[in-house]
Amino acid sequence: GHVADGDLGRAWKDRETAFEAQYFNKEDEKVLAQLAEKMRKQTAPTPAELGEKRNRLVKILQKHGVEAGAPLVDDILAFKYGKDSH
Repeated sequence: GHVADGDLGRAWKDRETAFEAQYFNKEDEKVLAQLAEKMRKQTAPTPAELGEKRNRLVKILQKHGVEAGAPLVDDILAFKYGKDSH
């Protein structure tokens, strides 16, 4: 038999697998952290961004003949961001 077929080979393979799992867990953690940050930025606009989005939304609504009152704009922004946006 080969050394790799015995207990030493299995132990080495198990060790290698554990290191791979540890590496990929760290990589997954980095990717998930980046994704969480991206999602946080998408769901929580800064006050300046929210003001800009509010102005753009008013212009879009007016372009289509919709009266863009504050309650309507607030409701649409709350819908987009899943919370009260004013």
